[in-house]
Amino acid sequence: MSADSYALQCRAVLSVLQVCAETRDSDAALEVMKMLDQRNIKPDTKFLTTLIKVWKSVGKAEMAFKVYLDMKAKKLRLDAPVYGALVSAFAEAMSRELRVVHERKDQYVLLERATQIILEAEASNIRITTHEWNALVLCAGRCGELTRVFDILELMRDRGAPQDAYTYCIMMEACLRADQPQMTHTLLQKALSEGISGSVAVYTVAVTACKAEEAVIAW
Repeated sequence: MSADSYALQCRAVLSVLQVCAETRDSDAALEVMKMLDQRNIKPDTKFLTTLIKVWKSVGKAEMAFKVYLDMKAKKLRLDAPVYGALVSAFAEAMSRELRVVHERKDQYVLLERATQIILEAEASNIRITTHEWNALVLCAGRCGELTRVFDILELMRDRGAPQDAYTYCIMMEACLRADQPQMTHTLLQKALSEGISGSVAVYTVAVTACKAEEAVIAW
């Protein structure tokens, strides 16, 4: 197989894997990985980052983490998108309601693991962008750890990572999850003061917070 044919085949297979992530089809993704092995195509960082996204799409944090460990064992290049995809996979797995004791424990384990992964990336001199920090904020928020949410925000500021509309949206959602709807007003004002306006998601969360606060007062 010529180099051009090999590259074309890799791009085609990667596109299929991306579709698997978008359609949440992990079974098809596993078939794609088998096909790679049969055709002696070595999956690179892009392939395996996309596979992590597949596991994220179906909420399988352990499978996503297994891919990451395999990448480390094979000494593949690890970049910010790898870490972002992995932490996002943890956040997706946390999306269940925190009502059962053993589930809450699982959430905390994932939060600690996500934090360590981001710190590991920084120790490897990988520049963590707003996208990856947002994934960690989302983990803390879904775990119900409001203090950790604001701690991560301080880390973002220390590292010079700007907060965007999504940052404030997930922080406000964390306040609602922690039954602190009044704190969303402060965050909304902060977002507006930083020039973040016109975000439908931010205003939607703010309106939800107002309704929650009214319900508490009425009660």
